[in-house]
Amino acid sequence: RKKKKEKVLMSSGTKRAAGGEAGKSKLEEKKKEEKEELEEDYGEEEDEKETLPLPPEAELKKLKKALYSRYYYPLSVKGLTYLWQSQLISQQDEKIDTTPKALEKIYNHLLDCDIRYYGEPQLPMDFSNKDKETLAGPILLQIKANKNIAEPDNMQGTTSQRMLLVTLTDGKTSLRALEIKVVKKLALDTPPGTKVLVEQMRIERGVLMLGEGGSFTILGGRVEVLVKSWLASRYVQRATRTKGEDPPPPFTPLTLGQRDKSGRKGKNAARTPQKSPQQQKPQEQQQQKPQQQQKPQ
Repeated sequence: RKKKKEKVLMSSGTKRAAGGEAGKSKLEEKKKEEKEELEEDYGEEEDEKETLPLPPEAELKKLKKALYSRYYYPLSVKGLTYLWQSQLISQQDEKIDTTPKALEKIYNHLLDCDIRYYGEPQLPMDFSNKDKETLAGPILLQIKANKNIAEPDNMQGTTSQRMLLVTLTDGKTSLRALEIKVVKKLALDTPPGTKVLVEQMRIERGVLMLGEGGSFTILGGRVEVLVKSWLASRYVQRATRTKGEDPPPPFTPLTLGQRDKSGRKGKNAARTPQKSPQQQKPQEQQQQKPQQQQKPQ
C-alpha cells in the first residue's frame, strides 16, 4: 500500500510540474508576441515622425542674437531645436525670419515655457557667496517660489504685513530676492513660471535687495505645469489650515493696578502684606489652648 501511495504521489507531482512548465512556456510565447507587436508599432511611428533637418548654425546664431538684443532672452541650443521642431521658426528664402513680428511670436511662446528647457544659464554658480556686489544685468530670470516671511506658513495672505522672499532661477542656478520696499506688480499670488528682468540689483550675503535701487520688471508668462502644481499645493495648505486648531483669542491689554473681569489684579497692583511666620505662631497657639481645655481629664 505504501508503495502504491508513493507511486501515485510521484505521478501527480510530475503532472503538476509538466503543467506548470507548459503554462510558463505559453506565457513566455505571449510576452514575445506582445514585444514584437510593440516594436513593430513603435518602428512605424518613428518612420512617420521624421525629424526636420536643422538650418545652418549661422542662421541659428543670428536668431539667438536677435532675441537677446530685443528681449534679453538667453535662448539655448536645445531651445532652438525645440522651436525648430515645433515649427515656430519661420523661413524666407532658406533664411530664418528675424523680423519684429516673427521675434515677438517666438518671445510670447517662450514666456509660457519653462526656462529650464529653453534658456541658457547666466548666473554664476557661486552666487550665494557674493556679498556687497551688484548684479549688472539685464538678466531674464524665472520665479520659482514666492513666500511672505512676515507671516507664518499656515497664515499666508491673511494679514496686512508683507515682506516677500522670492526664489528666482535661470534654469540651473537659483537665488533669493528679499523685498525691502514694495515692488509693483509683485504679489503673493504671482505664480511660479513668471518671467522677470533684473538689472543693477544690490547683493547682500547672496540675496538680492528688492526696492533699493536697480530695476525689477515683471514680464509675465504662464507655465501651465508649474501653475497647476502651485494651485494644488495652495489648496492643500488652506484645507489643513481650516481643519487645524482654533486661532488664539485676541490680545486685550491689562491696565496696571486694576482688576479685570475675572477678578485678578495686574502684575504691579497693590498687594496685601503677608504676615511673617513669627506673627502667625502666637495666633495658632491661642487657638489650640481652648481645644486642650475641653478635653476630659
